[in-house]
Amino acid sequence: MQLLMKLLANLSLIQIVGTLTLIGLTFRGAEVYAQGNQTELDSIHKLVRDYSNGFVENDSRLIRNAIGQSLVMINGNFSGDLKDWQAHQFLNKAEIDEWISMMLSNAGPFENRIEIENISLRGNSGLVVTEERGKNAFRSWEEEEVAYMLGKLSGQWKIIGIFIKNIKNPE
Repeated sequence: MQLLMKLLANLSLIQIVGTLTLIGLTFRGAEVYAQGNQTELDSIHKLVRDYSNGFVENDSRLIRNAIGQSLVMINGNFSGDLKDWQAHQFLNKAEIDEWISMMLSNAGPFENRIEIENISLRGNSGLVVTEERGKNAFRSWEEEEVAYMLGKLSGQWKIIGIFIKNIKNPE
């Protein structure tokens, strides 16, 4: 396995996929890059999908159960350059419920297709990177890169931060 990792270290994503296919390994999106045991990975997949599906299904319970006691949101301002990024909002406890209610009533209906591209875990912290396509009353998005910051609280993974690259604060 170490030899395989050394060989793959200098290849592009397309070359890696081709190499894995040639040697008979199959994968579904994030599993190539995922770190952690399968039970943890499955619960994280479900967490992020439940968050997204909550908007699509107009189900505040799904959204709220995916979020921790506080949530930080950062906008990428259509840039990969950290100097361009913007603080969007910080929500704590009841403010999260108010935000969910406002989003469901004012921004819906939602459509969103989510593909998990990467999962990285270390101790009680996690990062999930997705590519998303969808729309709501405010905007539409294609190939949108989203990073979900996770924390493991009382044995359960929760979303504690969200970074969306291709969005900026209203002017």
